[in-house]
Amino acid sequence: MFTKRSISQLGVIAMFITIFITLLSLPISAGAADDGSKIIVQGYITPDLISSNVNVKSGFKVLVTGTTVSQLTDANGFFKFEIKKKDGTIDLEISKAGYLTRAVQKLAGNIDCILSTIDKPVLMYAGDVPKQGVQDSMINIIDAMVLASAFNATSSDLRYSPFADFNLDESIDMWDVIILAKHFSATTAEYPAIIPVTAKSPTPTNTTVPTPTPTNITSLAPYTLVWSDDFDGDSINSDNWSAADTNVVYNNELEAYKTANAYVHDGSLVLEAKKETYLGKNYTSGKVVTKGKHAWTYGRFEIKAKMPESQGIWPAIWMLPEDDNLYGGWPQGGEIDILELLGHQPNKIYGTVHYGNPHASGQGEYTLNSGKFSDSYHIYAFEWDPGEMRWYIDGTLFHTEKSWYTRDINEADSITYPAPFNRDFHLILNLAVGGDWPGNPDETTVFPSKMFVDYVKVYERKDGVYPPAGERPEINNTIARQPLPDGNYIYNGSFDQQNNDVAGMRNVGSNIDITMTSYWTFSHVDANNGVAEASNDNGAIKLDISTPGNNTYSVQVYQKPINVEKSDTYRVTFDAWASLDRNMSVKVGSEADCGWANYSGDQTIALTTSSKEYTFDFKMTGDTNPAARLEFNVGAAGVNTVHIDNVKMIKLPRDPNASREPLSNGNLIYNGSFDQGSKCMGFWNFKTSGSAVATGSVSDNIFDRYFQAAITNGGTGADSIVLSQSGLNIEKGKEYTISFFAKAESARTIEADICSIADTPVIYSTEKSFSLTTDMTRYSFKFKMAQNTDARSQLRLKLGGNTSKVFVDNVYVKASSQGIHVEAEDADVHGEITAHGDYVTFGAGSYISKSITVPEAGKYVISYKVSTSDANGWLSVGDENHKETLPDTGGNSSWVNVTNSVNLNKGAQVIKIYGNAVNVDWLELSKDLVVGGSMTAPAADWIYWNTSGENAASTKSVDDGKLKVAIAAVGDNPWSIGVNQSNISLEQGRQYRISFDAKSTISRKIRLSVDKADYSKYFNLDLDITSEMKNYIVDFPMSATDTNCTLTFSIGNVSGATEAHDIYLDNVRMVEVADLYCQSLQSIVAPVTTEDDTTAIITDIITDGTFETGIGAWGSYAGEASDAGAGAITLDATSGKLVADVTKVGDQNYKPQVKRGSLSLIQNKTYTLTFNASSTVGRAVEVTILDPNNNYQYFGGNKFAISNSATDYFLTFTAPATTTTAELQFNLGTIAGYESTSVTSAVSIDDVKLVEATTTDIYNDGSLYNRYLNREDL
Repeated sequence: MFTKRSISQLGVIAMFITIFITLLSLPISAGAADDGSKIIVQGYITPDLISSNVNVKSGFKVLVTGTTVSQLTDANGFFKFEIKKKDGTIDLEISKAGYLTRAVQKLAGNIDCILSTIDKPVLMYAGDVPKQGVQDSMINIIDAMVLASAFNATSSDLRYSPFADFNLDESIDMWDVIILAKHFSATTAEYPAIIPVTAKSPTPTNTTVPTPTPTNITSLAPYTLVWSDDFDGDSINSDNWSAADTNVVYNNELEAYKTANAYVHDGSLVLEAKKETYLGKNYTSGKVVTKGKHAWTYGRFEIKAKMPESQGIWPAIWMLPEDDNLYGGWPQGGEIDILELLGHQPNKIYGTVHYGNPHASGQGEYTLNSGKFSDSYHIYAFEWDPGEMRWYIDGTLFHTEKSWYTRDINEADSITYPAPFNRDFHLILNLAVGGDWPGNPDETTVFPSKMFVDYVKVYERKDGVYPPAGERPEINNTIARQPLPDGNYIYNGSFDQQNNDVAGMRNVGSNIDITMTSYWTFSHVDANNGVAEASNDNGAIKLDISTPGNNTYSVQVYQKPINVEKSDTYRVTFDAWASLDRNMSVKVGSEADCGWANYSGDQTIALTTSSKEYTFDFKMTGDTNPAARLEFNVGAAGVNTVHIDNVKMIKLPRDPNASREPLSNGNLIYNGSFDQGSKCMGFWNFKTSGSAVATGSVSDNIFDRYFQAAITNGGTGADSIVLSQSGLNIEKGKEYTISFFAKAESARTIEADICSIADTPVIYSTEKSFSLTTDMTRYSFKFKMAQNTDARSQLRLKLGGNTSKVFVDNVYVKASSQGIHVEAEDADVHGEITAHGDYVTFGAGSYISKSITVPEAGKYVISYKVSTSDANGWLSVGDENHKETLPDTGGNSSWVNVTNSVNLNKGAQVIKIYGNAVNVDWLELSKDLVVGGSMTAPAADWIYWNTSGENAASTKSVDDGKLKVAIAAVGDNPWSIGVNQSNISLEQGRQYRISFDAKSTISRKIRLSVDKADYSKYFNLDLDITSEMKNYIVDFPMSATDTNCTLTFSIGNVSGATEAHDIYLDNVRMVEVADLYCQSLQSIVAPVTTEDDTTAIITDIITDGTFETGIGAWGSYAGEASDAGAGAITLDATSGKLVADVTKVGDQNYKPQVKRGSLSLIQNKTYTLTFNASSTVGRAVEVTILDPNNNYQYFGGNKFAISNSATDYFLTFTAPATTTTAELQFNLGTIAGYESTSVTSAVSIDDVKLVEATTTDIYNDGSLYNRYLNREDL
């Protein structure tokens, strides 16, 4: 039976047929553009339709039939790739989802060929819509029905299909009907024949044809000169440039930069490379930068320069971000290479942009028709707009980039486009020697080599107005190759299939595929000197490596195209072995069209001489790529033989009921910093209801982005305007902390809660109200999930009921840390403490104090965020006798993290932090996960090993409270010598800190790692240590829950140290932290402590209040046996808490009672009593402290309503006298004024603590202040 909607859709289909008949009767041009192809195959593709969308020409795949060689068109419809010459002909296939595939046949395989030009491109017919991922190579009624089913849908509609939106206007409408009708009934075979351009005018094989040049955009949008340097003086202008003097280089380069190698001569800047020894390097060269002097966002950069040539010489003109911290380091921070030239290719230049995480890049190249770039000066220009970059050589455009991205691996999505290229970059001019890309100098290299720069000019668009970036252009619409029936994405992974229609592996110089290697490609990179021979050895690939080359990818085997989809997880397995023990690098990544992105990370595989199965999993965090590749990189590891077999890659199933994973820092909120996704609002929903009128947006300032709600009408209540995010997995029984920063245009309140997503939501947390001011302030609250787990919960920030503009930033919802976080400005201050808003400064004789509740007794790590300009500044826990003397951190505005150890008792207590000449922002306390980190002799908690079979020689001892390893020989591998500790339990979604002191009698590297039981790594870092004892801190997120992690110091052959030396380790700590404060390694001079494992001097007057060993000194009283008004009570502590079962309520408050005597109190001292209590039936309890040996003198007390939910309670009092016989009483009889709730029940009491109080615990009326239910920082 048809529904009304079905009938409507049939009507639309009937309408389409009528339109098609009408349109088909009209004359429609079917002419095709000329096209061409060559050994360098290039041309232009365009759809036969009209569209204003700039991306309509991009994403057409041009494939060499029978091979895996292909290229996608760019935004201009241009493509270009190289293919080896061959006798006979080659065929091309041009395809894109939604378009009729087009074949180009019988192109000469031995000459270069231009397939088409920009003014006469190859035309593609729209209308062949994919059905379940398959196109049928014809435009017919089935396509019309697909279009009908989506008719009138927009991009926000579930019926919308991007493949039927031919003109890319985000709406499937009559224009798409007309486009489909234009070539209705066409098939692939009916495309007109293409006559290549080179078929009419052959081009000699040895001539490189330059890329056709679109209109120069500078003629359309004039620029204004804003900065220049003509190098007309006698020396480098120090107001513009800094000349480098350093041996810190990258990419395995061989030079040290020397100031004297950068100079001005005859009106040009000269960068000179020499063969000479300097700073431990065998070559010197010149480098100048504008960092710290000049930097620019957008514009035109023009450099007139003359390049050197020679093997291993590598000149570059490039740009890096002025602010290294905004988006992170390389590559996610971005790099722009205006020009690079490889000395052994003096007629070719490259323009490149690097970005992303995983790393990706886009690159163009230009080859001179004749001559070399070393013959004369050329003008290299780069134009940078918010959404486009363009590279020019002598006025000719040779490369354009429009689609880039960047992301923080700890976040859920890419930073909003056009990041990272939306902030200042500075210029760098340098001349490198050697390195991964150009290779090293040889006997032909000419020294000195010189790069000359005539001028550098920077322009901006007139009036500084640039076109907006818009949304990031989508790329790569290729239809994906499907996995095999068994789910394997790898074809012929067992090397036992021969498909004559699909290319296989070939050795250099051979025209014949190696048997049974279809779908695979074998490559050595000549520039990296890799030489090997491949063969099929009884169904396994055998690689005989005679020259390993400079890089792992110097010799490689790979397969493409493999479809990897964003957010899916994949498992790669394979068998491998070698003729000797060695490493092999394996990865899944992209081709050049996606910037050689590395999706899986480089997986280092330790091969042995026996066949073994290897496995690794990875999650695809980049954009979906249907043309990825799996690589086996076997270069740079000596002369040997490697075998590979049984290669598989499968997609791991998604659990349809699986909850959204927290971020690596534990945050359940995605994009809490409002800098990801479309318009920076990814994952968030902003809506109004009723009469409310408001708009939600994110500020444009990339250094201070925040959400802002501009409110015209606030509606009738707070929930009239809501900023929300759903998909939060809130688990039953867990406590969560919700935190955000907010301010308002004028003082007002907002509300927040966690609830279900139902139309009438279930509120899981109490609805909290927050009073906003005009200053951005942190607000937070906690709640424990009492309902069943809800994997789709939502956070709501309710902003209605007021017209004052609201600003929100840095939102998080996390399972509460097991540690205790204290903001220093929130603590009680004593003595010469100066408060500065968000930190405090300690003066002589001062301390801060804070009441805290410690969940269990034991050794804790206390972490501080501190700064000081005084090398004698110090902190001490408990009193002034446990000083930790801090190094000068670099000034009062230079903040670092430091740690110390402290022993704490369980329960409520007051912690005091003394100090002098130091600033403290915050402190955190968390249980130390390491045992024996202070290295007290004999350091028995640590396992030490020395692998003599790997040529290691060392001994272990404890020297002056430090673990000492005396190393005579480091051995063959990093793990040949090491120290570790196992059985460390870590939890997924939490963050952890490793802190330790280390030094070595020689400068060298060591390797720090957190290992799984199979020795694979959760965390891995190589770091430098020197002869100075330093403290090292690094924080990392935990990716899985594992109760048997191992903290390992590998101190064998990490950096090739050869001479004998000693390594010292001390104060090793590992602890949970609330956030990734030190995600990058922090290294400072090690603080000096007066003694290890300090104890906070906080006296707990009640020593048995946790009932872990039974009732202890506690007792009860119910009245005399002859007393008719007596109560009845029994005590039990077998459950780890005191349970008082009241079976009869007496006629007085103390009939019955629980009591604890022999308490020592001092006159005029103020004390805090804390306890946890619950009752099977809600009832009143009166707590008193008195002295039965002094006429029951009253010291303090209060009455409490105890519920069936275990709750923490506080009571403060000041002792009127000194005594050693005070008694604490929990009176469970008839409480005056509360007779109706003085009932029989079982009352549970736990964590009873009595300590000297701080001032904020005292209230004039003596009433209870339940701080633990209201505190925002604990």
